[in-house]
Amino acid sequence: MGRFLLNKKAQVLSADLVVSIFIFTIIISLFFIFWRNVYNNLTMQEKFLELQYSAIRISNMLVKTTGYPSNWNSTNVVQIGLASEANVLSIEKLRVFLDINYAEIKRIMKISEDFRVRVKYRNGSTILDNLGLPLEKGLEPSPSAKIIVPIERPCLLKLENVTVICIFEFKLWST
Repeated sequence: MGRFLLNKKAQVLSADLVVSIFIFTIIISLFFIFWRNVYNNLTMQEKFLELQYSAIRISNMLVKTTGYPSNWNSTNVVQIGLASEANVLSIEKLRVFLDINYAEIKRIMKISEDFRVRVKYRNGSTILDNLGLPLEKGLEPSPSAKIIVPIERPCLLKLENVTVICIFEFKLWST
């Protein structure tokens, strides 16, 4: 009887082994697909939070500060601020801001993403200055933008002879 067991060879490719390897492969594949989706979602959420923090920081800087130096112009600006006082926008600073090159503004504000600034009435229409030019700067988000962070700040805008209630809109977006 001992001789009989020694001469018998095992069957390596039995149906049970093939089925178990197939099931194991499917389970491992599903795990990696699930893990990849979780990782991508976490990465996208982290990028959104970074953009949101930047958008809040930049919009606060623009609406609440006078900038540096406080009487800055396009040649000496170190930090852009559009306010004459907190939450009161200066039309003169807005005009200078609108005249600065888009790439230069991105460099000064230390952002790599694209942005859009718009000063609008509460009904949503863009405010025009006394020359009929819209108070807006930057690019509209492209259709391929993956993350768009809009920030709106209520504020006042001092025009030459009147102060109006307005909305300062700042969009930061990334593709």
